[in-house]
Amino acid sequence: MMIIDDWLEDRLDERRFNLAFTEDPRDFDMLAGVLRAEAIAYGYSVEALEDACGGDISAYLVTNQQPSVGAGSVEIDLRSM
Repeated sequence: MMIIDDWLEDRLDERRFNLAFTEDPRDFDMLAGVLRAEAIAYGYSVEALEDACGGDISAYLVTNQQPSVGAGSVEIDLRSM
């Protein structure tokens, strides 16, 4: 079995542009749910996935799925979540 960090990186690479320009934080929550289900299917615990994401899968996705745009980066207001 792969290390959870490597598994997570592979899953995110597969979806690199799925949420590239979304402005709806619920989209990240939806992808977090998909990743939870996939982690379980691959034999990982949800706790291991959360640990790999620093405790918050949705927040991890916000910071790691949004590509840089020009000189700045896309910002999502997490307070509305």
